[in-house]
Amino acid sequence: MPDGATATFRPAGIPSNGSTGLTITTGPGTAAGSYTVTVIGTGPSATRSATFQLRVDDPPGCVGSYGADTRIDPDLLFHTGGSGDDIDHTFSYDLSAETANGTWRLYVNDPRYPNSGPLDSWRINLAGEDLPAPACGGVATADVTVPDVGVAESPLTVAACGRAPSATSYVEVQVRHRWVWAIRVTLVAPDERTFVLKDPGGMGPTNIYQTVAVDLSGTSTGGTWKLRVEDLHAGDEGVIEGWKLTL
Repeated sequence: MPDGATATFRPAGIPSNGSTGLTITTGPGTAAGSYTVTVIGTGPSATRSATFQLRVDDPPGCVGSYGADTRIDPDLLFHTGGSGDDIDHTFSYDLSAETANGTWRLYVNDPRYPNSGPLDSWRINLAGEDLPAPACGGVATADVTVPDVGVAESPLTVAACGRAPSATSYVEVQVRHRWVWAIRVTLVAPDERTFVLKDPGGMGPTNIYQTVAVDLSGTSTGGTWKLRVEDLHAGDEGVIEGWKLTL
């Protein structure tokens, strides 16, 4: 079954030569696509199975998909530390000031030699639905004020999920600040190891709504992770609006 989908049989049990109806209900987190579903029935003397294809379409209006191997402003992803293969991630961004109707483009830039790779597919959902928390990681939603020329930390307690953080972990940052060039953003692991996600400098846009791919292998999953934001120049305060950690 695809993520976010549930199956219901009515009635749940049937007699010999009887029948039942299967209803599959999808949720906001169910991605569009084709899925193989196998139904298995068991009885006192036999077990039978049937396989069929479930097609999930995008809802009309605010969702679109593009499946061909082929710039969207603002920047969605930065990479820091280590290396990793492939990007398979959902990014969230405030696009409320944009017009939904029209042509959206996804721009991928590879500034390093020598490898290349295809853009397999991408999907945009402008409906503003809340996405589920990652299976290994978590989401912090409370606002934390970043004082002018000060430091703020937003804690996130993560339970052990049975696997170690990967070399392509993702940190989705949502920080509101007038002067982005004046701040440093750092991820602090439960063992107090630090990973700089953004250094001060440059002009840059107002606010930071970006996802950073970072190598967190060798750290522990369970414990309290913190997003630390430092304001290094006088002039304005900011707010950590939230952040998401996918290990």
